[in-house]
Amino acid sequence: MKVAMHKAALLDKTNEELKAHLCYQEGMQITDVEMQGQVLVVQSNCPLMPDTDLNALNEFEKVFSDAYTLIG
Repeated sequence: MKVAMHKAALLDKTNEELKAHLCYQEGMQITDVEMQGQVLVVQSNCPLMPDTDLNALNEFEKVFSDAYTLIG
């Protein structure tokens, strides 16, 4: 069962969980969330460093999308 949250709360939760994730690098921040069909899509405008683990970052997004949904 997914947890439904309003956009501002979901952005806060996403950034909180990102900072605790292994893929996090200083300065990473999620700037927007939106629903595309049944999938929660998170967006960021920060540059990726050469050593960014894209697999871990994609896995973070997938797990987060599977757990949360956007209200409104």
